[in-house]
Amino acid sequence: MQTSIATESIKRKQADREIHWRAIKDSDRELYREAAAKQWSEWQKYGSCQVLTIEESEAVRGRVKANLVLPSRFVYRDKKAPRRTDKHPLPVKAKARLCVGGNMDPRLAQGDLCTDAPTVARNSTMLFFTVCQRFDLEIYAADVEAAFMQGDEQPDQQLYMAQPREGFPGLHPKQLSKILKGVFGLATAPRQSRAKLNRALLTVEEKLGDYVFRLRQHSLDPALYYGCDKHGELCAVVVARVDDLLLGVSPKCPTLYDRLDKLLPWGDWREYANTIEEIALSKERKTELSAEATPAEFSDNRSALGALGWLSSQT
Repeated sequence: MQTSIATESIKRKQADREIHWRAIKDSDRELYREAAAKQWSEWQKYGSCQVLTIEESEAVRGRVKANLVLPSRFVYRDKKAPRRTDKHPLPVKAKARLCVGGNMDPRLAQGDLCTDAPTVARNSTMLFFTVCQRFDLEIYAADVEAAFMQGDEQPDQQLYMAQPREGFPGLHPKQLSKILKGVFGLATAPRQSRAKLNRALLTVEEKLGDYVFRLRQHSLDPALYYGCDKHGELCAVVVARVDDLLLGVSPKCPTLYDRLDKLLPWGDWREYANTIEEIALSKERKTELSAEATPAEFSDNRSALGALGWLSSQT
């Protein structure tokens, strides 16, 4: 039986994971501090929490149960690590995500939370591509920027957050923050974000001549949306999966894309397929058609098949 080994390609893929602070080089730590500051500014930009004064924080600690003050931490990644090679020594692209310890939310054990959030069925995704091909719809893919932090505010949510080990710029270590939205780490975050996205999609209106276009939610899949013109001809179809959206828009209705593009702040466009690496073989090796695969080739091939399998099952 052929055994798998950690080839350079596999090691690059394995590098795309959380980096603990102690493993970050001293020369790179400032980049990660800047990334953490950027992430904290996004929390403030979207009103995800309310920073309390020292006095207010002490009052909260004396008034609420200790388990309602959740811990937090930054999760660090180098987004260019999977593509860095000896031939292409790419610079570090630091990423920091602030997460709260939502697994310690006491409401989970009490069963008081609704955490379900509709996500598109695989069959609906297949249907999306079939319909787009049949009706010549142009396909766009995007993710919602800071999707969880754009969810609905929860005014009755009595949850608080302590600062991470690194602290927040300009705050005293004793200061707490009241969590106002479904932030990273909370079990309710996907549901709250999904509710906001659903309302946004259902409020889309675009005048097509003397007809007002609107998106409708499919009765068999709540994560599938579609809209037609006054003649009943399909103009747009949308599928939503957590914070990722696929949009199919008719070229006959160019203003529809602009309307959907302005609906929410969008993040990076997805190019997952472009990150799958071709297995490099020398000219001589390509001529050895009957030769057995080496352990390195076997490992790289299995890794590539796994990546292609995931892609085919999700699209």
